[in-house]
Amino acid sequence: MAEHASPITIANLFESDEGEQSPHIVVLQGAAGIGKTLTARKIVLDWANGELYLSRFDYVFYINCRELNFDGKQRGVEDLIFKNCPDQNAPTKEILMNPEKLLFIIDGFDELSFSFNQSESNFSSDPCEKQPVEIILSSLFGKEVLHKSHLIITTRPTALETLRQWLGDEHCAYAEILGFSKDERKKYFYNFFDNEEQAIKAYNFVEDREMLFTMCFIPIVCWIICTVLKQQMEAGEDLAQTSRTVTDVYMLYLSSLMKGHSSNSKQQIQMNLKGLCSLAADGVRRQKILFEEDEIKQHGLDTADSFFLNENMFQKDIGCEYV
Repeated sequence: MAEHASPITIANLFESDEGEQSPHIVVLQGAAGIGKTLTARKIVLDWANGELYLSRFDYVFYINCRELNFDGKQRGVEDLIFKNCPDQNAPTKEILMNPEKLLFIIDGFDELSFSFNQSESNFSSDPCEKQPVEIILSSLFGKEVLHKSHLIITTRPTALETLRQWLGDEHCAYAEILGFSKDERKKYFYNFFDNEEQAIKAYNFVEDREMLFTMCFIPIVCWIICTVLKQQMEAGEDLAQTSRTVTDVYMLYLSSLMKGHSSNSKQQIQMNLKGLCSLAADGVRRQKILFEEDEIKQHGLDTADSFFLNENMFQKDIGCEYV
């Protein structure tokens, strides 16, 4: 197993040190929100654009572990390929003939809700054989099926040891996504704001506040902070009064989301907010990040008005949801 103690680029993930075997499995670990999914999707995009791994892989398949939790069907690797292939007429039989040219990106190992306590005797070596999803993934991890294929697996550190056990003696490389460096944070601010004067003002404001600046190493938090600061400046607000702490920024962001659904009654918004807080507290107590449908219902968040659970809300500019 290779542990990368020095910086490494995405383009070199499958490169080996002199005299060592090239890894067929690369594990990308990192804290929540640090950019694992963004990195995984960027790999797919860069490959599709001919900018990455073009001569190494003929096909790259992105598999979202969160979605697999709710897939109760028995599948084979062939089905996973077909399900995650934009070309529904793709010749899967031909694709499987050259497994060494295949890259599977398994995103979010830590989010899998099923047990991996599977006997190796249950593993499947036939990519067309239909099995429960946990058997299929275990077979991929253990190189029982398509053993010459390559894998990139993303996970939070909390699930790393479990993943190591399932990878066993396979030759793997491990790398950690560390988030934005100080220079990268500055670059992000200057790319985010169209107005250079706003970019300078926002960056200097955040840099002078240690907690805000520290939290900006997490890409999604950096985006939220920039989004709120931009809105506050355009509204003529005094940043020193409105956005002093991370909590201030989060509350402003949440408030903007709620304003974007002004068609909802004040009472409905309050009920949604109370239910969301209750669900979050329950998740913290039980150290849980994924919730089943019955748990959502218990907190009264299963109605059409519960916009907090629409993840697309958090991927759009806060201003574009106004009605």
